[in-house]
Amino acid sequence: MVIEHPFNNRYAFVLTDEKVHYRTDDRGKTWRSFELPLPPALVAKPLERTVIFSTKAPAATEEAGVRYAMMNDIPQKLLSETSQCQFVHSSKSFKTEVDKDLIFCVAFDTSTNTGSHSLSSSRLFSSTDFFRKEIKVEDLGIGKNAKGVIAFAIVSKYALVAMKDLSPGNNGEMVLYVSLDGTTWAKAQFPHASSAQLRENAYTVVESTAYSLAVDVVLHDRTSIGTLFMSNSNGTFFVESLKDTNRNERGFVDYERIYGVDGIGLANIVSNAKDVENRGSTKQLQTLITFDDGSNWQPIRAPNKDSDGRPFSCDTGDTDHCSLHLHSITTPHNFGRIFSSPAPGFVMGVGSVGESLYTYEDSNTFLSTDAGISWTMVRPGAHKYEFGDSGSILVIVNDEEPTDKIHYSMDLGQNWRTYDIGVKLLARGLMTLPDSTSQKFLLLGSVARRDQKGDIGRVVIVFLDFARTRSRKCSGDNDFERWYARDRKTECLMGHKQWYKRRKPNADCFVGEKYTDPVEHEEDCECTDADYECDYNFVRSGDECVPVGPEPIPAGVCDGDEDTYLGSSGYRKIPGNTCRDGIKKDEKVRKKCSQAAPKEGDVIHQTFEFPSFITQHAYFKDSTTLLVRTADGAVWQSSNEGYTWKNLFPNERFLAFFHHKYADHRAYLITETSTFYYTTNLGSSWIKQSAPTPPNTFGAQVLRFHPNSDTLIWTGNGDCPGQNCHAEAHYSQDNGRKWDLVEKYVRNCAFTKDKDLNTDPTEILCESYPEKKGSQVMMQGGPMQLVVGGHYFSKKKKMFDQVVGFAKFSEFLVVASAEPGGRSLELQVSLDGYHFSTGQFPLGMHPETHAYTILESSTKSLFLHMTMSEDPFYGNILKSNSNGTYFGLSIDNVNRNDAGYVDFEKMIGLDGIALINIVSNPEEAKVSREKKLQTRITHNDGSTWKPLTPPKVDSQGRPYECNTAVGDSPWVPDYSYS
Repeated sequence: MVIEHPFNNRYAFVLTDEKVHYRTDDRGKTWRSFELPLPPALVAKPLERTVIFSTKAPAATEEAGVRYAMMNDIPQKLLSETSQCQFVHSSKSFKTEVDKDLIFCVAFDTSTNTGSHSLSSSRLFSSTDFFRKEIKVEDLGIGKNAKGVIAFAIVSKYALVAMKDLSPGNNGEMVLYVSLDGTTWAKAQFPHASSAQLRENAYTVVESTAYSLAVDVVLHDRTSIGTLFMSNSNGTFFVESLKDTNRNERGFVDYERIYGVDGIGLANIVSNAKDVENRGSTKQLQTLITFDDGSNWQPIRAPNKDSDGRPFSCDTGDTDHCSLHLHSITTPHNFGRIFSSPAPGFVMGVGSVGESLYTYEDSNTFLSTDAGISWTMVRPGAHKYEFGDSGSILVIVNDEEPTDKIHYSMDLGQNWRTYDIGVKLLARGLMTLPDSTSQKFLLLGSVARRDQKGDIGRVVIVFLDFARTRSRKCSGDNDFERWYARDRKTECLMGHKQWYKRRKPNADCFVGEKYTDPVEHEEDCECTDADYECDYNFVRSGDECVPVGPEPIPAGVCDGDEDTYLGSSGYRKIPGNTCRDGIKKDEKVRKKCSQAAPKEGDVIHQTFEFPSFITQHAYFKDSTTLLVRTADGAVWQSSNEGYTWKNLFPNERFLAFFHHKYADHRAYLITETSTFYYTTNLGSSWIKQSAPTPPNTFGAQVLRFHPNSDTLIWTGNGDCPGQNCHAEAHYSQDNGRKWDLVEKYVRNCAFTKDKDLNTDPTEILCESYPEKKGSQVMMQGGPMQLVVGGHYFSKKKKMFDQVVGFAKFSEFLVVASAEPGGRSLELQVSLDGYHFSTGQFPLGMHPETHAYTILESSTKSLFLHMTMSEDPFYGNILKSNSNGTYFGLSIDNVNRNDAGYVDFEKMIGLDGIALINIVSNPEEAKVSREKKLQTRITHNDGSTWKPLTPPKVDSQGRPYECNTAVGDSPWVPDYSYS
């Protein structure tokens, strides 16, 4: 294995499979050997930053997994029982203040004689003295729970630790910890956590900048399709950048930054992702480009004509249906980077023009000299390509069939010449110096048997030297020009413009700066809104940064007579941003001392008066963000637990809002028209979207959700007002961008799939009227069918002729069905959405003669309240077996009210524990109409119920009048749902 030094291009190493290896410090002119106690390990990177070696050994020895550091050609042992070691300065971008010798190792804190370890013993160790005396266990800021470490990496300026969550009940989710200095660590936060979960071998940290981390996450187990997330400047908070990114089974992602140009990158997406996921269709790929580091993506504008001057078969002005698409990392066709090189601004690729990417064999070769802004087709067919002499030499060779010619350009691709290499070969590789500064190239090829003549064998290497094609070395402004890295719309990134000195296209000279990287020049821009982010203790809410609570202030401030102080404006300049003048959003502002955080131990309050009374309110789960809807149709949002409030879209009138059942970071605001608004980031931003119909007025829930967070059902009004006014349901697989009809004349439609209900994910269940004409208002109370449809209701099947309703509880789908005429009511239970079984009840307790309520169920059993008395209301709780078909009595005389609500509640997070209120005087209550309630508790999921044992004394320290030591005498009433 040959390994180049990442920082010094004079150094290289050759590793053998033995103990003796070789190194050079003069670009291969001379080599000298060195020896290690053990051979290298069979891992992807047995050598890190040219000084740390991973070695192999018999698993039963104490030397297994040992790492060595080279100190003046002398190996020094670091740690045993390791899986990885790396210098923190493995990247030029990492913080320079950190000790130059800081090393991190992923190692086990236990020893073994078998070679196997428990994952819980995998920890992150660090040392600044090569583990001679200092051996520190990194706690990542979470103490003893910093175990289960899978990997460590340095990406740009970020140190990353991937760790498996070993907490009980976890499904294998990974967590990512990030540090900018190797000392302070923070957990990376991803949006809508219900679907953006890091799992082992299901996420990739892709090429990142010094301004943000880029991580591609697989959101669906069955496909190699990801979602690209970009972080803020410190790498801790991620936002969704690009959906449906293409990746392969090995975790490689079709994403590459343009070398040396800030903010520009290329990515391939799967345009038919839903068909791939649901039907196993072949991927159709489209290429997108970003000029602002992933904030926005757009199609690549194709050239107007091909290399022969003929127009393409589609309208290249319509980039939505006719754009340039390129083969990327998942289908590599040469060595090194796919598109770009250190030659500034030069990008080449093999691809096609159309609605999606053609196969490699049906593709052509394209060139951009302005970092992807504009493109030309240089040759028909797929070619290998390389850049030389800092971009002043471009070389391509046919990559589809044997050839004896290469093509090259000396004027930035404006004109191409052909050169006969004298041997017909099938190109296997075309290469030059990695820094693209040489005028010499190597072409590796295989020769067919019929073309093997003389000294030409099966494999040949062709040496190409362009040094004599030009006689003089470029110099001065006559030969060079400034080339700005981005167009005017995006020319300022991180507060500066970026430009390089590049040879003019028609200059007849060679650059000749061998082994020298192009010099980047920067010109600072005026500051704009894009140059600032939220300051500490502030979060983004729409376009503003709002405080998460009272602002902490230094000791001594606001202690005297002053009633104001200078505090944060809520904004700070992004670290590393170089903008000057312009907007100054980070200047301190004067605030009232009453707005500052109180002294430790003090309590403060904040009052906000809404203009109308509150009709709906709810928090985002595990968040400080709260939504409130008032009677006047307004929706208010607080991102700091009610400390400050913002009126969302004051010109709209909202009927309701819904939090996504499965994606905690998503919510939807429903207006009285077909317009709705949604957020995927806890209300930090809201996006306007259109539904197919206005919300229904028939009492059906407007939105239904799916565990796949982008899949929705919308039930709205159709043909209203009018004589055929009815409710109709539509579904969307892309969060409302496109809708398809499910069914008309419905009362309720929902997905059968639930978190614990394992059914066909494309199956929809509808309560549907059999008559599909006339006014649905006149049909209410009439017979209702239950229809199940797979493939999003394209394959329908009627399950019951007449139903009262259906509901999902835990892993059960429960349907109340009726015989024609509605006189006999049956309870139907299903575990898969297609096969139903009729519930069996104790004698004298049957749904056809008693009203019933399905209670909260979460422990592999259904709980049902059967009303036995209606004046006053109370009844029995029945509990089913594991498949929900056989019911037995759990406890009788349980209280309910006239609306059907039952005094029954399960303890959240504690299986088997529930509270109820029973009517202790059932016979007396039938006469007096006054119920006396007692509370009972179960700790074994309803098998037995006991009174609540009260404390010995009340809140004043006084004993109760009754004897609390007697188990059946005292009781504590719990005023629950009724």
